[in-house]
Amino acid sequence: MQPLKKGQAVTAGRRATIKRRLLEIYQGEPVSLAKAARRAGACRVTVWRWRRDDPDFDQALTEAQKYQDEVRCAVIEDALFERVLSGRCSTGELVFFLCNRSSKRWRHVQTIKAEHSVGSGLSFEKMLLAASSPGGFASLNQQPAQSDASDSDEQGDDLRGRR
Repeated sequence: MQPLKKGQAVTAGRRATIKRRLLEIYQGEPVSLAKAARRAGACRVTVWRWRRDDPDFDQALTEAQKYQDEVRCAVIEDALFERVLSGRCSTGELVFFLCNRSSKRWRHVQTIKAEHSVGSGLSFEKMLLAASSPGGFASLNQQPAQSDASDSDEQGDDLRGRR
């Protein structure tokens, strides 16, 4: 079938034939929509116009696109797996494969929970000082050394007496 030329009128019968052929090509082979359109005898812009004007055709192409995505992913996964088995893959490919196939054990992102209650006395400045100190953030969790009870009482009395 000859491709349509710009501005060329298309009969309803020929349009239906091109649409049917396009869907057959797109559902049957791993090709791009543009290539399937050219092979069916239409240009990419015409196909997008038909999609806009014909919801059923658009739905059929959307379903075919899902199939295309699954086929492409399977082909790429197979090629990557062959590279992994043959030892010809990069470290990045290995990490990518593991993160996507064993996501419970391999992750790109680690979640770190940090808790801070309002009014605990921690300020941004204290956190910066702690980060730069030899003990790091662990020093924030250390409580000041407490003296024994007798010293505490004497200090308390001294403090109360001065007020």
